[in-house]
Amino acid sequence: MTRTGARGIGTPDPPAVSAGAAGSDGGTASSPDTLVELLEAVEAWTRTAAAPERAQLSKALGAYAAARQVSGIRLVLRAPLAPVEMGVGSLRRAPASARGGGLERRVLRAADESEDLGELLVDGPREAATAAGRIVELAASRAQAVATARAREEQLAALDDATRGIAG
Repeated sequence: MTRTGARGIGTPDPPAVSAGAAGSDGGTASSPDTLVELLEAVEAWTRTAAAPERAQLSKALGAYAAARQVSGIRLVLRAPLAPVEMGVGSLRRAPASARGGGLERRVLRAADESEDLGELLVDGPREAATAAGRIVELAASRAQAVATARAREEQLAALDDATRGIAG
């Protein structure tokens, strides 16, 4: 199945989580490696939303899910970030709204809580959803703050240029 939409035109669905896809710890608790991999993948996606970053994000979600032994994870990021919706394992294809109970949902908020940046669904224990949700929220919030700062910097530069032009 392929995705359609702003960032997913013609891109294949991410692979299902397999037992052999565990992070470097291979255990039930996620290692720092799987958390760092997830953080770096979200940051990479928010900087450059392209096929390699999408693959990196899918791999990181799968590694985290396998390390935590959860059945699936579904990530949705919304504007102002580069939009993406992807899932691994049991949440690979099913739209989040069509899934039943047993899911832990975390709304991803900007640091100042002014914006809803997306959501993370985890088909597994609350602890796994909390840890993954927090790391994804931190990365998404940071990306949103950096984008806002850049936009303000560009606005100030344009205002400065206009003021200099008027002043002669």
